[in-house]
Order: sequence, then structure tokens, then C-alpha cells
Amino acid sequence: MRSLITLLIPHLFSLFCFSQGSMTYHISVKGDKGQVMNDLPLTLIEKNTFERIEFKTNNLGKVDVILDHGEAWVLHVKDMKNYKTLEVPKYGDAHGSMSITYNVENWNRINEPHVDRSQLNLKIIDQSGITEKDVDQKHSIVKVTLKSGKGKAWSKIEVQMTCYKTNTIYRGFTNSSGAVSFKLPTNNKYQIDVDGEPDYDYCDIGEMASIRNKSYLFEKIEYTEKIDDQGYLVQTFKEDPKATSNRTLVNIRVMGGPNDGKNEIIYIDQAYSSNKFKVKTDNKGEAQILLPKQFKYLVSFEFQPNADVLDLSEFRGISETSSSFRYIPDPRLEHPEEYVPSSKNITQYDLDRFGDAQLDETSDELVSVTAKWGNKLVNSSSREAILEIGFRAKQSSKKLPRQPVNISFVLDKSGSMGGENFDMLKKEMLNLIEKLSPEDHVSVIFFDNTAKLAYPQSTVDKNKLIDIIHTVQADGGTNILDGLMMGYQELEKNFDPGTTNRVILLTDGYGSRPVEDVLKQSESYFQKQISVSAIGVGEGYNESLLNLLSHYSGGFKHHVITPEQLGVAFKQEFEQLYTPIAKKLDVEIKYNDMVIYKTLYGIQKNKESNQKVTFSLPQVYATMNKLALVKFKLNEPNQKIEDEKITITTSYYDEYNKKDVKIIKELALNWTDETDIEMIEDAQMKQLYSVATINQVLKAVADLCDDKNFGQARENLNDTYKSLKKLNQDKFSAELQPLMTQIEIYLKALDHYLKNMPAK
Repeated sequence: MRSLITLLIPHLFSLFCFSQGSMTYHISVKGDKGQVMNDLPLTLIEKNTFERIEFKTNNLGKVDVILDHGEAWVLHVKDMKNYKTLEVPKYGDAHGSMSITYNVENWNRINEPHVDRSQLNLKIIDQSGITEKDVDQKHSIVKVTLKSGKGKAWSKIEVQMTCYKTNTIYRGFTNSSGAVSFKLPTNNKYQIDVDGEPDYDYCDIGEMASIRNKSYLFEKIEYTEKIDDQGYLVQTFKEDPKATSNRTLVNIRVMGGPNDGKNEIIYIDQAYSSNKFKVKTDNKGEAQILLPKQFKYLVSFEFQPNADVLDLSEFRGISETSSSFRYIPDPRLEHPEEYVPSSKNITQYDLDRFGDAQLDETSDELVSVTAKWGNKLVNSSSREAILEIGFRAKQSSKKLPRQPVNISFVLDKSGSMGGENFDMLKKEMLNLIEKLSPEDHVSVIFFDNTAKLAYPQSTVDKNKLIDIIHTVQADGGTNILDGLMMGYQELEKNFDPGTTNRVILLTDGYGSRPVEDVLKQSESYFQKQISVSAIGVGEGYNESLLNLLSHYSGGFKHHVITPEQLGVAFKQEFEQLYTPIAKKLDVEIKYNDMVIYKTLYGIQKNKESNQKVTFSLPQVYATMNKLALVKFKLNEPNQKIEDEKITITTSYYDEYNKKDVKIIKELALNWTDETDIEMIEDAQMKQLYSVATINQVLKAVADLCDDKNFGQARENLNDTYKSLKKLNQDKFSAELQPLMTQIEIYLKALDHYLKNMPAK
């Protein structure tokens, strides 16, 4: 009894003193051939504070790691990034052993990004009766065996070998021995899919034909999974659910929301897949669901899309986990009638995202200027004409000296950024790190509910930056202000008036503070020549805030919808920082009596007077792509219009060749006696004009709503919606469709408001 009390005293003391526990990990590292990996660097980074600890293995390939603070540390084994997350116990001391095989090629293969197969046209080849005798010079035999923990052979289980290189699925079913064999072309990579779940394992076959055996522990339970009328997978269990070989059992707890988490529907979208799951909490706010392991999921609620991330990417084998989610309804969705269009919530879209300026191959100048009509043919019934002007910078063989820059990356890591968006952000950040110069000064700040300094303002250490980007995971809320303030403060540590001092802010959220507060607290930093370039992701970010931050500080504003566009935005931002090729590009458009200027889309005009309109671009950088549309009203057109030319004069200073440049373009409309001609023929220009029209009507509708003229706002928006459907013949591109969807959302909000509008 005395010895038992003696053992308990230290643990009771730690509980009463609230001291954190510790975990000692005994780590051993060997190569793929069993060789000792001595002097191998290992790095641990705490997930919340980004504290960094470095170790090296001894001459036996071993190292002991003691973690006595923090919550969770991500282990990087040299080039094997994100190897494992090590937890620190809240109380008590614990020990664990870990044997690691250092094989970077195999690790990278295991962690290759999942492929969204719904976007592929995969052909299926059924195979049966394959034996080892079927091997030949061009084909290998792969035998897959499935057995339970008790040795039961699983028969009639579907197994697939999927090859993305050939867009082929080889399909078979296990026999009474739990085995199925495949005859597969050599020199290919295959994903092994079991019982309908992709990426169970992989099998890479080289040029030499071979016979391979793959055996797996496999468990399954009886449950049904059906697709409901909304396309979601809904599960029903005959008994208490248990984890299976290919699915992790997730115990979910929901807090908050209109019903305090009770009887709430949870929407779970699988990243890199078309799979969508749905489950409902009980009267305790709890739910259980089986989800394919090794994937990440976006968790949403009715009034909070993309609320958080559920990360099962590290799960292997038969596994079970518990996750809690806080449901914070978005008032714009919960009460749409209160969020009709207004000057504070509308999005204005950049034309440059929806088309490319042509390149004038006949010009030797670094900036190419092109101009074309939407339809150069007009007749007596024509009322309007659309002119597209494109500016595109060319590459130069000369290189200007690159000045070091002082940059702070302020990046949104909230739950709504999870999935493909955050994976793409990490990928593009890794690409950018490789482009940074050792003389550059950078800091990295991530924000969710709070801001966290991951890399203090200092010169570039690429290895440390790379490890940080690999470590960070998306979760939490959106506190833009705290992130910005920390970014400003970091820039001040190395402020240099002779270089660029800039915050690069990226967010997909609205933030919890009013725009006025953010601008007021940013004002003093703007006066110190600290600029902000803002990247808004998706449709739910604070358009007004990002526009004002970039405008008043002299930075740039980017809007991206797809993950791929994120890379383009980063590229443009850094080209502007590093490769300016021209200063202040000025454009003057002169027109005649037969056309009347109405609107300039895509660029802010400087002034308009005496049949002349002007605008400017503050800076031109390498590979810049800028588009503008000019809308003219035709003044009683006749055949003489062919003699009346529009003149476009572009002037700028060439930084490379140290000279002033002037480019003059002249073009006129052509007369025709044909009838029924379209104002716009070109497909790209139709899309650009659609975007410009949406920008214009949203601004007008927002002003009407601000003036409480909701009926007129609804009428104008609906008229534009119909005209755009007619212009595009009800066929919208992937880029244009989200904009049309936003109009539909606003129409519903206005309908709801008008129906329930309080009596005067």
C-alpha cells in the first residue's frame, strides 16, 4: 500500500499544481535498406506558437526528444515533411518509441495530392481468372489479399487498380480465399482502391515485369449509404458503428448555432473528390459518421459554409477520432432579408481575371497595346459599340538590379480556408519562398480567431520558412485586424524608405471588426509608406475592406475564385515588386461626333472632356495583363462612320531602355446594310462585357438599396440578369457562373425582403 501511495503522489501533485505533463519520444531512424541514418536533422514545430526545436540523430541513428510544453508538435524528418504530429499530455509523464524508415521518394509518393476522379474520363477493364502464369515482358501480376484480424478471408470485395497515366481502372473481385489478381502494364503507377474507397494503397511497377503480393488487414461492418435528393451521402447503421479498414469513425460534437448544436445537419465535403456527406446531430448535439481516411474535409452548416476543417490525412489502419465544431451562423445567410445588396457588401470583379490581352507581335516596344471592336460592323439600327483595349507587357533580355524588399505575409488560416484553397495557398507560398532573395526581409503571420507570428521579420531562411508552411493547418475564425496590426509592426522592425514595405494580406472571410476600425488603425502606417496588397478568395470576403486597404495604401487588390488563380495573383504581386518595366502608363482616347462616350470598364478614368477620355496605370510589370472596355453610344450612324476614326494614344517611360515611348492606335467602325447583327461577336469580349455589366448593375442596385428603393433595385437586377442570359445564350463559363449565382442570391434576398417588408 505504501509503495502504491508513493507512486500516486507525483501524479496527484501535478494535478493540483496544474503543471503540464511531458512526453519523451525515443526515435530511431534507418534507411530503406536498413542502414543507420546518423547525423540526420529532425525538426519539431509547435502547431500553435510555431516554436522551432532542432535535433540530429547520433551515430546509432537515434535521438531522444523530450516535449514538456506546447500542445502538438509537427515532426519533419529532414526532407520528409509533416511526418507525424506528436501530442504532449496535459498531465503526467509518458514515454513512446518511434522507428522511422527514411525514404523520401516513398514518403512523397504516399503523400501525393489526391486526384479528383470526377474530373477524369476513366475507362474500366474487368479482370478475372488472372494467375501468375499470365506474366509476360510487358505485364506484371499483382495479387491483392484481404483478411480480417481473425484470419477470415473476405470474398466478393471489389478491388481496383487505377492508373492516371492511362486513364484506366482495372477491376476485379476477391475469391473465396480473399484474393484477386491483376495483369497490369509495366512502367506505370497504380492506386489500389478497396471496397469503393480510393487510394487505399499504391503499387508502382517499373519497366521489368514481376509478380507482386499485397496483403491487407480488412474489416467492414454492415451499413447502408444512399444519395439523397441533394446529392449527399447519408449513412444508416444496423448496429453501433465501428471503424473499418478504409473508413475512420468520427464522433462529432456541435456547439452553438440556433439550437445549441442539437438536431443540426452537418455537411461534410471531401477534398479532391465529388463525395459529399450529410449527418444530423441528436438531441445532445452529437453524431457519428464513417469517412474515408487519408483525406481532409470541409465541415459546413446551414448558415455557416466552410465552418472548419476535419483532417484525417494522417490516419492509417483501423482508426477512430472525436472532433468538436463551433457553429457560428453567418447572419447574411440566417437573415438574408437584412443583407440585400449594399455599398458595403457588393463585390466588384477585375476584368483581367476573365480574359487575356492580345500580344502585338509587330511592335518592338516592351508594352503591347491592342484595340478591337466587339463587332466592327454597324448599321442604321445599331445603338452602341464596345471597344476592348488590352495592355500586355513583354519579357526583356535586359535585367534591372533587383532591390531587396521588406514584406509581411498576413495569411488567413481560418477553417473556411481549408481543403483545396489552403493546399493551394501552401503550394504557392512554397513556390514564392524559392524566389526570395537572401537579402529580402520577410515575416509570416497566420490569423484565425487570433494572430500568430510564425516567422518574425528577418532575412530569408528558406529551410525554416518551408518547414513553417508545411506545418500550418487551417482552423478557427477570421480576425483580420489583429493579423494586419501584427504585419505592420513586423514591417516597422526593418522599415526602409528606399525600398518596398508591404503587407500581402490574403483572406476569404469578412472579419469581426467594422471596416472603419480597420482603416482608422491602418492610417498611421499608410502615412509611413507601408502599403497593403490584398487577395480576396471566393465570394464571401469583405470586398469593401480589401478595396479600401489597397487603394489608400498604394497596393494592389486581387480577387481569386479558383485555387489556380491564387498562383496567378501571387505571381503578379511579385512581378510588380521585383520587375517594374515602366512608370505611369497614360492613355488618351479621342473620339468623334458620331460616337458618344458612355462608360469605361476595368480601369478608373482620370477625366472626360471635349471628345476625349483619359486613364492611367501607375506601374507596368513583367507579364502584366490588363484589359479595359469602352462603351460608346452611336449618334445616328450612317456610312460616313467609316471615315471617323477613334485614336488611342499610350505614353509611358521605359525603365529598361531609359526612354519615353508613345504608341498610337487608330480604328474605325465598318458600315453594313445587313440586319440582325450582334453588338458583340467575340466570345471573350462577351464574357468581359458581362462582368463589366454585373459590376455596373451591382453598384447601381446597392445605391438603390442604400436609399431604401428595394422595388426598383429588384427590377433593375432582374432586367440585367435576363439580358445577360440572352447575350450568353444561357451558356455561362466556369468563371462567369459564380457571378450569375451571386445575382440569383441577391434576387432571393430582395424577394424575401419585399415579401416581409415592415409596414411604414
